[in-house]
Parts: sequence; C-alpha cells; structure tokens
Amino acid sequence: MNENLENKVYKYKSSKERAIGDFLTYKNILFEYEKPTLVIDDNKPKIYYPDFTLNDFAIILEYFGINGDVGYNKRSKHKEEVYKQNKLDFISVYPEHFNNNWQGYIKESIKNILDSRYNKYNKTFH
Repeated sequence: MNENLENKVYKYKSSKERAIGDFLTYKNILFEYEKPTLVIDDNKPKIYYPDFTLNDFAIILEYFGINGDVGYNKRSKHKEEVYKQNKLDFISVYPEHFNNNWQGYIKESIKNILDSRYNKYNKTFH
C-alpha cells in the first residue's frame, strides 16, 4: 500500500489540492504536503511550505488556486521566481489546468523535468 495512505492523513486547503493529492497517491508518487522548505528570498533565508513535495523526484508542486486577485497573483509569481533562483524544480498548477487533462499535465511536467535532468547529466559525461 502507498505510504501516503498508510502514514499520512492530510487536511487539504481545497478540493483541488485533495484531487491532486489523491491523484499522486493513486499513481504511487510519494509526497509530503506543506513540507517545510528552506529558500533564499530577497537575500534572506525563509521557510516556504509548498503544497506538495514529490519526494522521489525532488520536485515541488504548487496549486495556485485563486484567479483574479492581483495580490495573490503577485505572490504566486514571486514564489515561482524564488524557486527558480534557488534552482528548485517545480510545477505550477492553476485552476485552468482543471478544465483539461490536469493529470496528464502533471505527469508530462514530471517527465519533462526528469528528461531535462537526464539530458543535462548525459551531456556532462559525454
């Protein structure tokens, strides 16, 4: 049985986060919900709590679930920039992804990150 189900019962903040957590569990992708993560933000160490940390892949997955709120959108973009500056691989999921094949989007995003890592390291050793 998946460790996510055996050891963790999460209190998600939204139904979409629950859907993502259920999907990851169904696909046997181990994760931690809101795992404390040290980042450097504006030249200062800070602790972020990303929605999902995909343990086996060292990938952060964030669900940015509010559309149309200028302040929220600004904070979301800032968070994405901080992840980039800290060289953390991340996937951003927005409400519009749920209008289509959001599971496929997540799977493809994971694949693209892993392919990119492989290609980077493959070039290093050739």
